[in-house]
Amino acid sequence: MPCYKFVPKKYVNESDTEILIHKYIFPKANLIGGFNVNPSTAAFEMHLLQNIWFQSLGVRHFILSLTEYESTQYSLSLLKMIAYQICVYFDEYQIVFAIHKGVNTHIHFVMNTAKDRRGYRYSCVNLSNYNTIEFRMFRGTLKYNTVIATLQLVERLCSVAIVLSDMEVERLSWSDFVKGIDKHRYPHLVQYLKERDLYINEAVNNDEEEI
Repeated sequence: MPCYKFVPKKYVNESDTEILIHKYIFPKANLIGGFNVNPSTAAFEMHLLQNIWFQSLGVRHFILSLTEYESTQYSLSLLKMIAYQICVYFDEYQIVFAIHKGVNTHIHFVMNTAKDRRGYRYSCVNLSNYNTIEFRMFRGTLKYNTVIATLQLVERLCSVAIVLSDMEVERLSWSDFVKGIDKHRYPHLVQYLKERDLYINEAVNNDEEEI
């Protein structure tokens, strides 16, 4: 069973954190990842965040060690998933990790002790979970058409993201996005957009009151 080892030393200076990450942890790693931070500039970003929020508690280092049997059984992709699941547990912190696979496989984690008070989970689109994307931009309502329209909008966004390339998505205008909405498949979304003059100028049957 994997076990954690917490390194007691705190890295309060950016230069010390830089040495820890790029000279001690990263060079022999089989896989490197970052959570809420870019691994290549992690030391700078972590200490910058501490300065922004006046939280100079430094950076902590801990290691997840596997047994010899686990080292032979766990693939690199599985180790990556384990690392990201641990990062998700500390989802409001900046973390970099490095997987060292071998006879004694272990994963290094370097975590910023400063908590980002912006709250990644509560963004308009929450990307902090490795396995899911959460849409949080919709306000509360008791109107049935609005509830269904939001679900249809999310479905439409996902379908567009799957079909188009990144460059095509960047070039996609709102008018082109609306033109591609099938009014038979997304009737509630079309009704919602018509009520707000975001679709086309047609008669709108708006007999429900927004709450």
